[in-house]
Amino acid sequence: MILSELQNKNRYIDYHPLFEKAFNFLKKENLNQLPEGKLEIDGDDLFAIISKPGTSAEAIPKLEAHKKYIDIHYIIDGTELFGWKNLNDCKQIEGEFDFEKDYVLYNDQDFTNL
Repeated sequence: MILSELQNKNRYIDYHPLFEKAFNFLKKENLNQLPEGKLEIDGDDLFAIISKPGTSAEAIPKLEAHKKYIDIHYIIDGTELFGWKNLNDCKQIEGEFDFEKDYVLYNDQDFTNL
């Protein structure tokens, strides 16, 4: 997991061939005016999932893991509560891995408020 700011994007551009395109998308103005839902940037290879509002302190999210995609969380306004834990240390799995949606959830809790 990498925690950083968009201004540091050049440190990470070489980590994946689509990161530069993803970071350029995040630099666009008026992202907060995009409708909620999936927005294709480069087909199924690169897309944004717009969700509003951020997570509230009362609704603690579950940890998630992916096999195909890499999440880049970009907080436009406010804060987001999210967690991180080494996948090998996640023990409280919730259901089977969903290969179609590329995720599995865990009930383990280790959270940081950013």
